[in-house]
Amino acid sequence: MPLPAYGILPKVLIDVYRIKEVIYVHPLKVWDRYSPQMFLPHIVTGKTLWPVFQSGEAAEVSSVARKNSHSEKTSIAPWDSVYKKIFQYKDSGEKSATVATELQALKQELARMLIGSHAEFNKLSEAFFTLGDLLGIRDRMIGSGRIGGKAAGMLLARRILLDLPGEIEQDFLAGSFPPDIYEQFRSMLDYFGQAPIIIRSSSLLEDSFGNAFAGKYLSIFCANQGGPEERLNAFSRAVKLVYASALSPEVLSYRLRRGLGESDEQMAILVQRVSGMRYRHYFFPNLPNSQLLFSFMKDGYLFDPPYLDMETGSAGKPVLTFNRLISRTPFVKVMGEMVGKLERAYGHPVDTEFTAFVNSRGSLNVNLLQCRPLRLPGLSGPLKFPEHIQSHQILFKSMKVINGGLISQIKYIIYIDPRRYAVISSVSLKRSVGRIVGAQNKHPLLVDGQFLMMGPGRWGSSNIDLGVNVSYADIDNTAVLVEIAREASGHVPEVSYGTHFFQDLVEGQIIYLPVYPELLETAFNNSFFEDSPNSLEELLPGNEQLKSVVHVINIPAVTNGKYAKVVADPQTQKAVCFLE
Repeated sequence: MPLPAYGILPKVLIDVYRIKEVIYVHPLKVWDRYSPQMFLPHIVTGKTLWPVFQSGEAAEVSSVARKNSHSEKTSIAPWDSVYKKIFQYKDSGEKSATVATELQALKQELARMLIGSHAEFNKLSEAFFTLGDLLGIRDRMIGSGRIGGKAAGMLLARRILLDLPGEIEQDFLAGSFPPDIYEQFRSMLDYFGQAPIIIRSSSLLEDSFGNAFAGKYLSIFCANQGGPEERLNAFSRAVKLVYASALSPEVLSYRLRRGLGESDEQMAILVQRVSGMRYRHYFFPNLPNSQLLFSFMKDGYLFDPPYLDMETGSAGKPVLTFNRLISRTPFVKVMGEMVGKLERAYGHPVDTEFTAFVNSRGSLNVNLLQCRPLRLPGLSGPLKFPEHIQSHQILFKSMKVINGGLISQIKYIIYIDPRRYAVISSVSLKRSVGRIVGAQNKHPLLVDGQFLMMGPGRWGSSNIDLGVNVSYADIDNTAVLVEIAREASGHVPEVSYGTHFFQDLVEGQIIYLPVYPELLETAFNNSFFEDSPNSLEELLPGNEQLKSVVHVINIPAVTNGKYAKVVADPQTQKAVCFLE
């Protein structure tokens, strides 16, 4: 390094921090030197320093720096008095009830000084801000006085959104069960031995008629390995986390949407052995008679050879089809009888979860894991399927109806073109499709009438290549949701039935229809969907780049006043959308 004038070495004042095993240096003062990056925190990697540009990481470094270099605030009374008293009590380490009461009073006084005396805001402050939060706010202030509504609102919102769920879990984890409960836990774990288990929620409202809470509460797998105390600790921790999930923001929001905000909700726990078998250090689903699960691909053809040699692979490339399981075991017959008997007893179709395997003796074993009523929206009695519809009236048909109903006077169709969606190369542009769908879902013109959504593959998938990436809140106002499964390169994409997303559709009384355009019986009217004028720019200006992918069809405007109608009959497994 070249020496500065007069032969004096540069004077540098720096702070050094270790955060999650990473070392940072932060120059504070540098004599006679300047660069645009000089006073940024720098991460140390080997012998190299890299400036920290990303704001989130920089904020974390600054936060640790502030905690490590805490200096006592000097201000005018009564700030100084309250602030000093709090630290006196905290530094004393005393845990008496008197100290706790005094600290609570000081917390309320500090909150009033920082935020003000608005009754509703003070109630929220009391519920969500800890004493540490308020001291942290005070440490960031220059001078004294109240921080104002904008700052208070931002800090409170951040506290609610980021910290509350974690704190709920921590509070539950910090708790303990009575000794007799731990003894019963030990006895139960002795029963299971070291078999993997799953800890599942089983609340009063869960899986009831019309309120499945599908995917809302936690289920936690426990490997259940190690010594007795290690297994007990892992199990009790899982139980606490399942209990804590009953107070998660998602669950509370779901209860409010379903009108269950004031309903009695209590949580029980269901413990089940995981179906499968151990192989070395891993646990897998059962594969006795695995030849029943596979077909083989050879020379471009899929076939089921009479004899199977899984070891040598001479039959070809194995493909999971379950062909032999269906043709050579009573699996379909057993499942049909089981579900039929449950449906007759419930008086409703049922949604079940199960595991099944064929043991070494060739016997089929089915384990029922869950059963809940599946309410069908829109059906109050027998549904008469229309028989005499002209071909030019039909927009599409579906032959795989899960839930049914009748929807008339459909004014708009939101159509995501599957082929054009598939060729979008930009990930961000593909995600924009979901954003546009969500905006249309809340548009007054669409909400005030009936509308239908159609899109490729699986709606709600986290994999945007499988379908439009939306949440339930982005489609909850539609009357009918159609998943278009176009065959591409010999592969027909999976659609949503059986998923938690599908269960939300059922509870929201949204008719769900999978449509396979390549099938002749589907009668898919390509020209109507592709050639009708697009109203996207009229409803949502500024989305020109996706106009070729997202079509909004104003049905009466393009059909001289006609509307669309959907009739879906789950009994005959037929559905049709037509103009009338």
